[in-house]
Amino acid sequence: MERSDSYEAWLDHARAFDARRGGETWRATPESKVYDHALLGGYTADLRRTREAGHALALEPLLQEALYRHLGELADPRLYDRTPLGTKHVVERFYAEALACIDYLADPARTGLPPAETLARFRRAAHVFGRQAEGKPRASRNSLELTVVNPNFNRFSFELCAV
Repeated sequence: MERSDSYEAWLDHARAFDARRGGETWRATPESKVYDHALLGGYTADLRRTREAGHALALEPLLQEALYRHLGELADPRLYDRTPLGTKHVVERFYAEALACIDYLADPARTGLPPAETLARFRRAAHVFGRQAEGKPRASRNSLELTVVNPNFNRFSFELCAV
């Protein structure tokens, strides 16, 4: 894989490597000693249902709870060192839904919330999650940086760090 001259070549090598080591089988198996797969899957479904129903005020605390509950577990290196192609599918689905929820909550046109309130809510969330990370070492594998860019207000970022 290291000698690949393009992403496509790297991907072919990574898939062959995975096939030899059973990586896709591991990724497709939701069970893990690192996290509670049923709870994670439940949060993912609850987040999706609440987002799709357009319940922004209910979604915000649910998302914060889900992230707070699972970020520590999902930062565990054992979830990222088995295969070069990613981690468990249940984890990837959770991340994808969390990001879809953040995108939804960041758009006042979709939530119906005033832009100033939307920005204030994101700043509070950044403060809550930022306080948790103060003074701890940060590794890219153990953090998720969220950047919100919206035409209604300025760009801002915060990092959710679970170490």
